[in-house]
Amino acid sequence: MVFTTRVSLYKRHAVAIVVALFVLALLVLTGNASLAPVGAAPTNQMPAQPTPTTTARPILLTDPVTDPKQVGVQYYPQTGHTLRGAFLDYWNKYGGLAQFGYPLTEEFFEEVGSEHEQYQVQYFERNRFELHPENKGTHYEVLLGVLGRDFRQQDPPAAPIAGSTFFGETGHNLSAVFKQYWETHGGLFVHGFPITEPQMERSTNGKEYLVQWFERSRFELHPENAGSQYEVLLGVLGRHLSEKKGFPYGWYPFWGHAPDYSWVSGFIVSLWSPDWLSWLGPCSILSYSKEPVGRLNMIEMNGASYYDLLIKELGWPTEEELVVFGQLAPDKYKHEGLCVDQTRAPLYIVTHGQTNPTR
Repeated sequence: MVFTTRVSLYKRHAVAIVVALFVLALLVLTGNASLAPVGAAPTNQMPAQPTPTTTARPILLTDPVTDPKQVGVQYYPQTGHTLRGAFLDYWNKYGGLAQFGYPLTEEFFEEVGSEHEQYQVQYFERNRFELHPENKGTHYEVLLGVLGRDFRQQDPPAAPIAGSTFFGETGHNLSAVFKQYWETHGGLFVHGFPITEPQMERSTNGKEYLVQWFERSRFELHPENAGSQYEVLLGVLGRHLSEKKGFPYGWYPFWGHAPDYSWVSGFIVSLWSPDWLSWLGPCSILSYSKEPVGRLNMIEMNGASYYDLLIKELGWPTEEELVVFGQLAPDKYKHEGLCVDQTRAPLYIVTHGQTNPTR
């Protein structure tokens, strides 16, 4: 039966207190000499235990990585991140640096959309790439996030304007330099339909620009770059969304993980062993999905540092979400643990962890 960490923690403490009181009473009644007065020097001193290391600052999703120097992997020292595979192909095909900016993170899995489906994503200065395996082999395998709609409500429909392209789907026009850019930089497939008319807005640099919002982008007209490929730029919505989600400040997706499971974020659920040893404490199971099924989207935390992480560093967190760093065990389904028979969750060797302030 699955309990939250809070319930498991109360049971664990309650049983531990009863056992401790029973042992204490037994020692007092038998006159055990090991109950030395406070301040007395112990006769058999335990060897000094290593102090768990605590990172001075959290490990960030936006932290730079080292150049892997691999064929097919492009490294950008400007932000310290890589680009590869389907995302690199999409980046090169639909505008590259001028359109999307530099990568701000490595690839990772997070929930996308109202259905809470997890997709492999990567954040760039101007948008978020999403890998959709259900569209594999088509032009829609990689899509931009609908960041335009994430940051801007659709304006009421406008009247068609002569000489413009009118989109009845959203009730807005597209013309002049924005139309030219839209048609030559991916069009509907990349940017989606317009959801506003062109209008003046103040940018993050304090200047006002003529902008137009689309489902996946915001176009900005920069007259200081007239005649160059930078005359129209996309707004830095990818950076804004990354900051809104707290990635530069130590936050991780509420549920998610790295493609190689070098980190996993989620919430602890505790499963009690049916045997008499269950009073020792709950199993350390972390779910990285909103609705885990069986052993899917769950890991059993173990390793030399997981006890220090949960007990000494984090004090058995009951309300806080966690991010753990490490790796899946080489033989991830062959291990001993109180939970293994109940969940068959793969064993995860924890090397470090931190809280994830996602709420």
